[in-house]
Amino acid sequence: MKKVTWIFTIMLFSFTFSQMVFAQESETPGEQKKETEKKMVGPWRNFNVDLGVSLTALNSSVQFGSSSLGVGVVVDVEDALGLDSSDTVFFANGYYRFSKSRRHRFDFGYAAYRRDATKVLLNNVPIFDDTLPAGSTVSTEFNFDIIKAGYSYSLLQDDRMDLGIGAGLYVMPIEFSLTSTAIGVKQEEITAPLPVLGLRGDFAITKKLFLKMAWDIFYLSIGDFEGSVMSGLLAIEYNFWKNVGFGLGYNDFRVHVEAQGSDYPNVNFAGDIDFEYRALSFYTKIFF
Repeated sequence: MKKVTWIFTIMLFSFTFSQMVFAQESETPGEQKKETEKKMVGPWRNFNVDLGVSLTALNSSVQFGSSSLGVGVVVDVEDALGLDSSDTVFFANGYYRFSKSRRHRFDFGYAAYRRDATKVLLNNVPIFDDTLPAGSTVSTEFNFDIIKAGYSYSLLQDDRMDLGIGAGLYVMPIEFSLTSTAIGVKQEEITAPLPVLGLRGDFAITKKLFLKMAWDIFYLSIGDFEGSVMSGLLAIEYNFWKNVGFGLGYNDFRVHVEAQGSDYPNVNFAGDIDFEYRALSFYTKIFF
């Protein structure tokens, strides 16, 4: 329920913010008619949704427990706990351009990464201010969602390119749990909302072939909290039909969250989480 609430909250916040800061240009009835007639003309569509699958290489580590105690060391969850280092992930991204100029854009996206494993440990694993002894059987679950929304404005836009800057919010519900006969059940659940600044570029190579690039970045240190996000995307798209196209993309994503308390909203834990992936994506795009 909390996850659904965050999805609606972030989308409502971003859309409301973009509407407040950049209100739509007023139009006369004649202008509205011309705008309707132009909706399917030119390369920059009013509405677009991408639905696809990513072949993802994952690398992540966690440290739960106060580092001052000397017990909660960083644990590579793929090597130490047996979680898969690759996954197939379904995702949805999209945008809506509003205003007569189509320079104002609201973006949104969602992807969920689900992994679990059971392993007999070969070495001692210190975690949660405790130690999992070698030879014990441990079941681990690590769920990581990425919900994003943002606003961007096209600084440069013509028939061949669309370059914009923007700001947005990544909300990442993170759930980590492990079960072992040695220490019982241990779990941690947080939701990290991290703002980002973004840069995007779309290039019309031909009327149907497009090159797409985007970058999001964030770094913040407040008290005992430190967080960062870096995301890069490079994709090529081809519009086969009037409202349907296909895309092939490469995405590099990294996030780091470190805390020793509750100095940041919704982040109340001691430790740090590093999560990164590199993904090759195939998707269908529907646009109007």
